Amino acid sequence: MLNHGRPLISKKSELTGFNERKLLLNQHFVHTENALSEIIAQYPKALIDDFVDAMVLAVIGHIGMQNGFETIPEQPKKDSRGLPMEIVYGRVI
Repeated sequence: MLNHGRPLISKKSELTGFNERKLLLNQHFVHTENALSEIIAQYPKALIDDFVDAMVLAVIGHIGMQNGFETIPEQPKKDSRGLPMEIVYGRVI
């Protein structure tokens, strides 16, 4: 969603993919560079992808709190316990 609904082709574990995601995060979170620098300095490379995922989820959640949330699919089915089977994301304007 941060990429206007278009999927990123690059892998976040590769430098190109990491940089693409960092640029998208920068558009919505001014502290992206500082946060990633601290994370890279303190944690093993294998965990950096997880931190990037968490940052994206936090940004999408914040955007949703401001602009409202949408779901995929729009009319989700329910599972056997009555819970909607959906992906919820913040509406990026």
